Amino acid sequence: MPYDHQFGLFQDGEDGRLWRGSFANLDEAKGKAQEFADEERKEFFVCRFEDYCEIARLFPSRMKG
Repeated sequence: MPYDHQFGLFQDGEDGRLWRGSFANLDEAKGKAQEFADEERKEFFVCRFEDYCEIARLFPSRMKG
């Protein structure tokens, strides 16, 4: 049975990419990336494991106030 997680969630770190999770669904990966970005106030990105191509980059939402 093939591995069903096709997308990885990463954050840029001082020593390179930091893996934060893997997902079968792109929308789920992007949703979690946005959640992390808003909570941690840092950008996150989603890569496709097939070719390690970055396919989405999420930034913290603007603070209201």
